[in-house]
Amino acid sequence: MATHLRSAASYSAALATLSAAQRDAEACGRADLLLRTEGLRGNVLSRLGKPGEGIAAVRAALDQALVGSLPDTAAELQQRLADALEHSGDYRAAAAAYQFCDAHGADAVGQLCRACATAVLFSRGEWGHAVGVCEDVLASATAAPHARAVGTGMLGLVHAIRGRPGWPALSWWRAT
Repeated sequence: MATHLRSAASYSAALATLSAAQRDAEACGRADLLLRTEGLRGNVLSRLGKPGEGIAAVRAALDQALVGSLPDTAAELQQRLADALEHSGDYRAAAAAYQFCDAHGADAVGQLCRACATAVLFSRGEWGHAVGVCEDVLASATAAPHARAVGTGMLGLVHAIRGRPGWPALSWWRAT
């Protein structure tokens, strides 16, 4: 629920939900959920304009996940770190974090990282690279709907700016 609230830019509500989730995770003794909630809290703080506090929180949770041998949790936290860095305006660090996430994340997380990285590539003026990544994500049979939506949106943006708004890559969208 907190993830959806974050996506809807309802940051205060997301933080309140995360506080409740952290209490529940502590009560259950779930280290993985504690780390995930802390990472998401840090991500939300970064989006709220508190990147120093937010990025530090995500990094600390990621470090604990790595030390605790929690690879799925670490993959999610790596994506949260990349997003926090992106929203802080540090596109160079965000690009590196997304690349690490893509290379070491679970397949679904890796595809999402690749798609989200295209926003960073676009912001850095690397449009050709962004197009290639979007096309790879859209060609993947395992890409989640969120990754497909991001890839389609960024690909459409680049093509529209280049004066090619009706490119054929939308055929997968029309078929679903």
